[in-house]
Amino acid sequence: ELSDIREISDLDERFEELTKKRGTLPVNLKNLYCLLRLKLEAQDTAIESIDTIHVSENGSVKARLVIKFLAMYTPRQIENLLRTNPGWVLGENQIKIDFDRLDPKKWFDDIDAVVKVFQTNKT
Repeated sequence: ELSDIREISDLDERFEELTKKRGTLPVNLKNLYCLLRLKLEAQDTAIESIDTIHVSENGSVKARLVIKFLAMYTPRQIENLLRTNPGWVLGENQIKIDFDRLDPKKWFDDIDAVVKVFQTNKT
């Protein structure tokens, strides 16, 4: 049922129902809600994918967030992106940031802000 949802308001409604029936939701369901919300918000963007990769640097492994685009982003979007966090690294049709450059307590909010930068009405 959740994979068929196309509107954030419907997603919010479903999770409110779940909370009423089950009480406080476990962390994995809260994370699912966050990921589904990002997916819905990204529908109005040129974002092709949002992935986590692991890279080796100096003998340690780091988690890196990579957002790929179907089309090139605009200078205005870059300006707005770097206002959200100057740690973003720009590449050809992609942006990336190491997770340690994101606030561990509000990583979802950070990614959500980035998705909003790339929504078509924000260009």
